[in-house]
Formats: sequence, structure tokens, C-alpha cells
Amino acid sequence: MSLIFYMHQPILLKNYRFFEIGKGHDYFNTNSNTEVIKSLETNSFGPINKVLLEIFQRTDLKFKIGFSFSGSTLDLMETFCPSVIKNLKKMNDLGNVEFLSQTYSQSNLSLKSKQEFREQILAQKQKIFNIFGQLPRAFLNLTGYSPSFLCKILSEMGFKVWVQPQKLENKIPFGQSFNFYQTVATPIMKILMASHLFEQNLFVSSKQFKEIDLSHEVALKRIEMTFKKYEMVCILVNYADLDITKPKTEKLIQFLKNIPAFAKDKGIEFFTPSELQGSNKFNSSLLLLNKRGISKKEGSVKMNNLQSEILEILNAMRDDVFKTKDEEILKTWFCLQDNRNFSQLEFEADPSYCKPESAVKSYINFRNILEDFSQRVKQQLLNNNLTYKSNFNFKTPQDLPTLSGETLRLY
Repeated sequence: MSLIFYMHQPILLKNYRFFEIGKGHDYFNTNSNTEVIKSLETNSFGPINKVLLEIFQRTDLKFKIGFSFSGSTLDLMETFCPSVIKNLKKMNDLGNVEFLSQTYSQSNLSLKSKQEFREQILAQKQKIFNIFGQLPRAFLNLTGYSPSFLCKILSEMGFKVWVQPQKLENKIPFGQSFNFYQTVATPIMKILMASHLFEQNLFVSSKQFKEIDLSHEVALKRIEMTFKKYEMVCILVNYADLDITKPKTEKLIQFLKNIPAFAKDKGIEFFTPSELQGSNKFNSSLLLLNKRGISKKEGSVKMNNLQSEILEILNAMRDDVFKTKDEEILKTWFCLQDNRNFSQLEFEADPSYCKPESAVKSYINFRNILEDFSQRVKQQLLNNNLTYKSNFNFKTPQDLPTLSGETLRLY
């Protein structure tokens, strides 16, 4: 069994006005970011990590766990809740902890640019190494990158295992007898299928379990039944889904407290994804995939014209940004690309969900930030005696893109 706790928290933008361009470079909402991450510390990180630390004190249980945090999440932890980092370091020091790779932010540009994907991965890996002394050897695909894309680029970057939270394609018999794959094109790469904890229905009534209040004992029984079907199981837990004030989180805590001893009693071993590298232990569970078995559908993203234009501006700036080699500029660059910022540019036919006026307001705010950011990049390059290539002019309201949509095919 493999348990992986993960988290991505974007760094939220503030309302950046036109008259601030060229005068202030603070693009992020400090109050909102502090409130969000401190709430997570109180209701999620703190109580969950306390339980995990207690489990690690029992070395006889041979408990193992994986963590995956985006670079932006770690930035927020370091700034506003260093005690979370401290507890993660304690668990790391006790051993049997693996930190998995993901992109620095949930970057829309990295879906379009292979080089951006590489830079995001390298930056997050460096962040993990600087804090915990580990270099991630397995990748967690949270952003929905096309598996056909990942097979090639991850193998080029030295990864041999990636964790896939979703089905590669409906034709693959996931849910039958296999959840561990290998491709013909890149046989060195192994794909571990994973299910989100609360999608496993461990705590939900079924025909087999009639209990009204489904406790952790019921969840443990279901885990035992799962292992009669699978040789290995990988479960993902998103810290963002957990809140100590909610009943389902309390059930998870009881489940965590009991699963190590339960697994030991049933002969179920814990493993981390990178342990699959070069191991023949689970070869009987390995299913070989040809090209037809690998979907490309996950590489498509629906974008409206506001989102497409912002993405094109970012893409035009990319080379200049990396030429600066400035740590703060690069960190800001990664965070600006986050999918959350693009979601603010969405609009729907239902005005009660998202008004077009709100999307345009967010677009203007984003453009103000990018205008100032481009000036910072330009000045840094001039300081380094380098040439600045990208350039754009802020558009007046009548020149704003129309609100019609288009599908952007990525990979």
C-alpha cells in the first residue's frame, strides 16, 4: 500500500491598479494568502501531521508515506507557518518518507511549453532538496498532463515512476485487476494508478456494509477486501479536502491511527513510489501498454479569448524571464502562471455563476501586473547587459478580446 498526501495552494493575486505600474512590485494579496494557509495549518496540516508523527514513533510498524507539495505551497509554509515545515522535517528525519515531484505551480503555460514544464519541475525539485535534503524521483500528475507527453519527457528527465490520479483511458481495465503499468515505447517508465481517498467510498454505505455510521473499522475492512483483488494499492489524500471540524476528517484520522497496525496484522506492506524503480517485486501486477492504450485527451484545455491572450503574453515573455536568472523574478513568474489566476478570467452563460464584467476586471488586473512585471524583467536584463525581446502595450477597454471561446489543443 502506498499513501500519498499532497497539496497545492496558489499564491493569490491582489487588486493591482494601473497607477501602481512602475512604482510597486507586490502583486500578491498578503492578507488573503496568510488567512488561507494559517487556516490550513490549524484545521488540516497540524492535526494530520501530529497523527503521522505519532505513527512514525512506532518503528516496528514499518510505516511509509509519500508527500507532494508544489513550490508555491512550500513558499507559503516557509513564510506563514514554519511549524508545518518543522514537523515534515521531523518525519523525514525518522525515515520512510518520500517527497514526490510536481510543477512549482499548477501552470497553464507548462501545458503549452515543454521547456516551461522542465523549468517548473527543476525548480520544485530544488525547493524540496533545499528544505528536506531529498531529490524527488517520482512524479505526481496533478495538472492533467497528457500521459503520452509524460512518457517521453519524464524519462528524459530521469524519472522512472509517475503516479497517475486518473484513468489513462477507459479501455484500460482499471478497477479490474491491474493498477500498475508499463509502456512499450518507454519500458523504463512505470505508471502507478492512484485513487483519491474519498473517491474510494471507504466511509460510504454499500450493499456489503450496512452500518449507519461507517467507522474506521469499516474502512479497514474495505481495504482488506481491496487487497484480495489487487497486489498493490495507491491512495491519494489532498490536505485541502481535510478539515478537523468536519466528520469525514475525524474518520480519516481514526483510519490513519489504525491502518499501520492493521496492515502489519494482515501482511500488507507499505511502499513509496520510487521503490518501484528497478524492482521486480510487483511484476505480476504489471500491465504492458501499447500506443493505443495511452490517451492524449488530457492535453486539451478549453480557453476563452481573455485566457488565450494572457497565455500568449506569458509565452512571449518566457525566454526573457529565464535570461534574468533572478530568483525572485523566477518565483513570481511561476506563481503568475497558476491555473487559479486563469480561472478568474472564466465566464459562463449563467450570470449567477460568473459575470463577464468580473472576468474583464480580472483580465485588466492581470494585464496591469504583467505590464509592471515586464518592466522588471527588462530592467534586470539591461542591468545584466542583455537584450530584451518581448514587448506588449496595454489595451484600452474597447480593444479587449471578445468573450467568445475556443479550444486550445495542448500536446
